[in-house]
Amino acid sequence: VRYDFLGRLDKGAKANVIGRSGDALWWQIEFAGSEGGVGWVINDYVQANPVAQSAKVVAVAPLPTEVPTAVQVIDIAPPTATPLPVAAAPTVPPPPPGPTADPCSPSDPNWRGNDPSYPFCVRHDMEWQNGDSKSERPTLYWDIYGVQSIELRIEGFSRGGGRYPVALGGQFQVNRKELGGCGKAELYITLKDGRKDIGYNEKFFCGA
Repeated sequence: VRYDFLGRLDKGAKANVIGRSGDALWWQIEFAGSEGGVGWVINDYVQANPVAQSAKVVAVAPLPTEVPTAVQVIDIAPPTATPLPVAAAPTVPPPPPGPTADPCSPSDPNWRGNDPSYPFCVRHDMEWQNGDSKSERPTLYWDIYGVQSIELRIEGFSRGGGRYPVALGGQFQVNRKELGGCGKAELYITLKDGRKDIGYNEKFFCGA
C-alpha cells in the first residue's frame, strides 16, 4: 500500500510550501493538479528556501487501507488420461537361412574323390593368373571346398620360402626376387577327417 501519485513538477519549477511533516522529510505544497489543490513532495528531490523551513508542521494523512480482494477458489479436476494409440507390432521378417551344408559330395561334378587321396571338390585347380609364372611377382589362384583348411607352401630353389595359411578359395602373390628367382608352390590340405599335409597342385616358377 502507498500514497496515490498525483503528478510531477518539472525540473526548475517552483511551488509554494504550506506545511511540512514532523520529521521534515516531506513538504506540503500548493499543487493545482490535485483535488483540493494540495500535494506532498519528498525532501530528497527538492530544495526548500529558508522561509519554507518555518512552515507549520502538518499531520500526514494515514495510508489508505487496502481492501482485500475476494479470491474465488475452484476445484480443478485432474485431467482424464487419454490412452495413447498402440501401434501394431512391426512384422519382423524371419532371419535369413544359415549357411547351407557343404555341398561337396561324390555326386558333385567337382568331386576329386575318384583318387582316394583327394576326397574333396575343386572349382579351380591352382593356376597362374593370366598364365604368368615368369614376372617378378606372379599371382596364384585356386578354389577348393569340402576340406578343413589349406596352407600354401612356397619353396625357393636357391633360398627362402615358407608355409602360409590361405583361404579355401583365394590367391597369393609370389615374390620371386626374395626366393632367388626360381622355385615351387604347392597346396597342403587338411581334410575334414583330420588327415593333414595332403599335397595338391604343384606349380613351378622361374625366369625366362
